[in-house]
Amino acid sequence: AHVNPAVTLAFLVGSHISLPRAVAYVAAQLAGATAGAALLYGVTPGDIRENFGVNMVVQGEGEAGPYRW
Repeated sequence: AHVNPAVTLAFLVGSHISLPRAVAYVAAQLAGATAGAALLYGVTPGDIRENFGVNMVVQGEGEAGPYRW
């Protein structure tokens, strides 16, 4: 089993799987990715969620200097 739509496409082009199966795999992969993102969004605290994964330069003083993590 694979979870990457690019691998599914490669299998389809290489005639390892049929078109209906490839479509079903990609649909399942996208649904799984959406469910995983929703779960992560749900368990991440709101104050972190606003800038999750973004490094920002802010004005002011603090323990971390001019950077806020």
